[in-house]
Amino acid sequence: MGSEAQVQPAYWVADWPRYAMRALILLLFVASILKLSAQSFSPFLYFQF
Repeated sequence: MGSEAQVQPAYWVADWPRYAMRALILLLFVASILKLSAQSFSPFLYFQF
């Protein structure tokens, strides 16, 4: 039980670049969708990005 408590944080620290890349890709994906929808529906919103 004690050893598992010590291994878990190390796993998250070692694995954070993969989650960071996933979050970055997801953020870019959402931003591009918002840009496209704003560009097609409202040019004013598109210029705010």
